[in-house]
Amino acid sequence: MVCFCTQPAQSIPRFIPPTFDMALPQVPLQMQLAAALPAIAPENRLDMQLGAFMSDFSVPSMGFAGMGLFTIAPTLALVGGVLPLGDLPALELEMEQMGESLMRNIWPQLGWLTSLKMAPLLNFALAAQMVLDLRALGIEPFDMSFTMPATSYPGHHFRMNLPRPSLQLARMMMGLPSLFALTDMFDLPTLGEEGSYPGLFSAMNGLASVRPPSLGISFPMLQKLALALNSLATIHMAFGEMGLSGAGLSRIRAMLNFFGGLPLPMPPLPALALNAELAALPSLPSVEAGAAMAMPGLMPPLMGFSMPQIGFLPVVSLMLGIAPAQNLVLGTATLDACSLCPFS
Repeated sequence: MVCFCTQPAQSIPRFIPPTFDMALPQVPLQMQLAAALPAIAPENRLDMQLGAFMSDFSVPSMGFAGMGLFTIAPTLALVGGVLPLGDLPALELEMEQMGESLMRNIWPQLGWLTSLKMAPLLNFALAAQMVLDLRALGIEPFDMSFTMPATSYPGHHFRMNLPRPSLQLARMMMGLPSLFALTDMFDLPTLGEEGSYPGLFSAMNGLASVRPPSLGISFPMLQKLALALNSLATIHMAFGEMGLSGAGLSRIRAMLNFFGGLPLPMPPLPALALNAELAALPSLPSVEAGAAMAMPGLMPPLMGFSMPQIGFLPVVSLMLGIAPAQNLVLGTATLDACSLCPFS
């Protein structure tokens, strides 16, 4: 079980001054384009790679009512690695304990973050993410020696090259490994074997009956806390302590102004729109892994299943997402069940 009580709130120093300045210029399109260019180059295009890999696959002749199961499977498998999805009473108890420890130890310390204005914070986090993306490409933005490549892409290269049926198939393939993981989690026969489908569908309906944990704050407020924490974690990863100091902010502003003055080698908006579409595609390795598991007759029963709404999943996913960001922002130890937890 994940707890939020490795350290009591009173012992955690405030690494983030409540009044730190987030006023930055908008992240220039040039900087975003510099990070996007390699991904949209024809030789690197993920949609073309997926299309080539799936050229020998045929889309199942069926509706996509059951896509909800494929879509939710990765999240369920992730949550199931922490919480006992196969034991509903224990699941409800542990979720309540997790929510209670969050309210006792994190909300008193970090609840003030929800009072921050989100627009400047998200702009700051976008700048930080661009720095991380450029560094991953071997570019140090603070050197301010970057030059835009003299490249011109014909307009048709800005269109997605993966038809919708192939995209649906890629997403199904991506979800298959997680579905197989769920059958192990619920101690069911392997998918395709006798009893596997009724057991999996029964487990999903059982999870739909589980109540979300009760918290002392609203779900939108928890979302805002998670967004603020994850934004601050991104800022911390990109800038370290520099991101929270006056001198550091001056350097960040200078870097953004430098990129804003670079010439644009192509119309940026179509290229950035394509980059966003490509970033939303399933990865080729995950699709390949799912395709290796696919077998004749595997899909139709799954696609015919009407996935119920699992009400606790959004809240629990947010709480699990808060933990690593909180660790990075506050410098706390990895969260787990501990002697300080009043429920352990």
